[in-house]
Amino acid sequence: MRESIVSAVSLLNGCKDYSEALLNISGEVLNHLNADSCVFFSVEADEVIPDMFAVVGRKAQLLPHKPSDNSRNTMSSWVAQNGDVLILDASSNDPRYSEELKLLGAMAQVAPVIISIPLVCVGSLVGVMDVLVTSRRQVKNEELVPVNPLINIAALIYSRRYSNGLTKLAEISVQLLEGRDYYTHGHSMRVANYSLVLADKLGLSELQKQKIRLASILHDIGKLTFSDTLFKADRALTKLELKIIEMHPIIGANIISEINKSIATIVRSHHEHYDGSGYPDGLKGKDIPLLSMVIAISDAFDAMLTERPYQHATDVKTAIEEIKQKSGSQFDPDIVNIMMECYNSGKLQC
Repeated sequence: MRESIVSAVSLLNGCKDYSEALLNISGEVLNHLNADSCVFFSVEADEVIPDMFAVVGRKAQLLPHKPSDNSRNTMSSWVAQNGDVLILDASSNDPRYSEELKLLGAMAQVAPVIISIPLVCVGSLVGVMDVLVTSRRQVKNEELVPVNPLINIAALIYSRRYSNGLTKLAEISVQLLEGRDYYTHGHSMRVANYSLVLADKLGLSELQKQKIRLASILHDIGKLTFSDTLFKADRALTKLELKIIEMHPIIGANIISEINKSIATIVRSHHEHYDGSGYPDGLKGKDIPLLSMVIAISDAFDAMLTERPYQHATDVKTAIEEIKQKSGSQFDPDIVNIMMECYNSGKLQC
């Protein structure tokens, strides 16, 4: 197997682009598993999105085919949520199998064994790969062990070929925001760090943690459209200026929506209040996305600790008391309780 991996890596040399490289590595995976074809899925929000990229046959060919159906109850959706391999066939009576067949469309005309594999690169889920086997009726998990190095290479290539640009957008937005407003230096990253502590305590999945980190970093991107006077005002803002500021979740969501609608939804709702008094949509209670509420409490917490021209920074203890007082009004009581647990245990580093 070592020789075959060396051979597979050598196939990458001279490839014109990432598509060709992914094609070659996928072909090696199919050969070693005695499989017929494979399909790649990108991951957005809690859904898997069928890709234009598929490989069929031992020689591996690009298949210009895109399944038309989407479902959240598929094998690949479960894999995206849990990060584990799932192998099913027609005899399993598992509803996820039938839903996956619908998702695969014409790719699975003959009911195959489906091996749904998470593609993980540098600790992050970058996609899901379905391998379809029709030559036999059963495939065991241990058969994947020898080809894991090939799958890891496929994940690396896939992450480069199908990067959706959100991470780069996040990096750029932070640089631009902090370049315009000295007083918010480090704010987005601190909000992300606080949110990840809360997400971990809430037991959120790795995919949700990835989402919350990106949404936290991007939550103020809408402010990039505002004039410098709003950033550098050394006074309390006027009612009109406050109304303009309150547009930033909508503007930010519009900027992000063309790249990732799920992250856009989280960003749009990060100033909603649990009692319905927030903006921009006046959402209330559990109608507010959970990840938005986590970011909301982290955002408010860091804002209280930050010195501003129009607001003096407060100490951590005072900020925590303020959060507690607004439990059930501005903030979700369950998340407030989680935050108190994190603070009392020393996990909330300020």
